[in-house]
Amino acid sequence: MLDGVEWAAGEIILFMLAATLVGFAIAYIFIRWFQRGDIEAAYEAELTAQEELARKAEHRLTESNKTLDKLQGELKKESERIGELEAQLEAAQESLASVEETGPDGAELVKLRADLAESAAARKELTARVEELDVELARRESKVTQIEEQLTPAPAGGDSAGPTKAEALDKMAEIADRTAGGASPADDDLKQVHGIGPKLERTLKDLGITSFRQIAGFRDDDIVYVTAALGAFKGRIERDDWMSSAAAAHAREYGEPV
Repeated sequence: MLDGVEWAAGEIILFMLAATLVGFAIAYIFIRWFQRGDIEAAYEAELTAQEELARKAEHRLTESNKTLDKLQGELKKESERIGELEAQLEAAQESLASVEETGPDGAELVKLRADLAESAAARKELTARVEELDVELARRESKVTQIEEQLTPAPAGGDSAGPTKAEALDKMAEIADRTAGGASPADDDLKQVHGIGPKLERTLKDLGITSFRQIAGFRDDDIVYVTAALGAFKGRIERDDWMSSAAAAHAREYGEPV
């Protein structure tokens, strides 16, 4: 009789242990399930936040590019105005010299001198404005570069894609010679190319890229080296389509296709 009771008690204990183990297993599964839900929710929230940051950065980039285009347009107009004033100044100086030689009345001489002084003052004012625009363009270009860097994730494992800057600089002389077409390249106003400001223009010319023709002749493999040599944001040249813009600028300047 006692053996039967002991056997039953043992079974009960085993059943309770099994039930406890099953309970722990179920509790573990539920805890992991809830934790997984929390992790997924946190991941989704982080992804949404990153997407929102990228959207805002892209908006700032678009607005900065619009401002760059506007400043480049103003700079071009002011530069053209300076050219007109220089022509007027030269004409006034010639008139003044002619009047002084022929001995006119004093009123005409006074007027010519006043016109000359007015043209000189206007030219000085416009020159100062052009210098201000150059500084502002450089600042805007720097800001655009910072935003572009924010939008570009770092390569996995710290690997860098494409040629190094040193390799790109070695390649630039070959690119400059080939795109010039065997002739001496012109010294064009590269700021007329969409996306190129004073800073990039100076750097390009230091690298031997001085003409619209050369930029219009960039091939896909050239762009990789030019981007690395400039230390520019990857994809910037393609996005602003320097090649088409340079071809259009060449046609306007020289009245012929590239």
